Amino acid sequence: MSLNPNELHNAQLTQFKILHERAVLYASRMWQVPFVYIASTGVTLVRIDENNTLNVILVTIGFVVFGIFVWQIVKNIMERINKLLIDIIAMERKLGVTVTVVPQKPTPYYAIILIGILLNFSVLVTKTISISNWEFLIAKTLKCLA
Repeated sequence: MSLNPNELHNAQLTQFKILHERAVLYASRMWQVPFVYIASTGVTLVRIDENNTLNVILVTIGFVVFGIFVWQIVKNIMERINKLLIDIIAMERKLGVTVTVVPQKPTPYYAIILIGILLNFSVLVTKTISISNWEFLIAKTLKCLA
């Protein structure tokens, strides 16, 4: 069965709208992933008994491993979003409209996750939950990104 040009255009327009909605949905929720990691790390470390070294070590090892998983999750989500954006660009070209979509760079998300991993690693190495360690790491990481 063949579609006439008007039906084909409408089908492509519908497909374009669906792809656009998915990309917007994924991108709008993407920022939440690294911040949930940072927040859960912070809340847990604030509530842990610093005098119980074994707990501090186990919790920070857990959050370092969890951070690596979060990194991979963000990587996979960004790959999906960029694939959707590439599909949207192709669809915009097919429809003959101006290409308005630009693939995203995930650097800020990775930086946030990296800060969380480094903070946990610093707690693991020093076995203390020290704000000065955290301030130093955050300042150095942000300086590297600037």
